[in-house]
Amino acid sequence: MKITDEYLEWNEKFTIRFGYGVPLEMISPAEKTEDIIENIKHCLEEGRDCLKEIYKWKISEDRFY
Repeated sequence: MKITDEYLEWNEKFTIRFGYGVPLEMISPAEKTEDIIENIKHCLEEGRDCLKEIYKWKISEDRFY
């Protein structure tokens, strides 16, 4: 993943909408920037942060899987 100007613009829109930025630490560094941007757009269209479902994150009170 490369941090591009386009990514920064979409991350800013995500941050404004949801109050926090895209949690890149939970996304594989091998993920393509274009795919992350498309996922951000999907969240904005849905009106909710659905990255957890897209990336199939399992979150417990104690751990991230």
